[in-house]
Amino acid sequence: MDLLTPGLGLLAWTALLIIPLIIGLFLVFKIWKREDFDQTTKLLWTIVIIFAPILGFILFLIFGRKQKIISIK
Repeated sequence: MDLLTPGLGLLAWTALLIIPLIIGLFLVFKIWKREDFDQTTKLLWTIVIIFAPILGFILFLIFGRKQKIISIK
């Protein structure tokens, strides 16, 4: 098998590396654009996203998003 010939395995590994990188960059950009986070919170979220992109993405979806408050009358 020629190492330069791309196969399905190479494509899968590339996707596993590229997709979390793109998601991580998007989240870091989104975090630093937010007005409601202070600098420390932005830095902590950035560190989490850099060192654990998939876990950081899930944690940000659970804890970091803006919560909409719905009042029940």
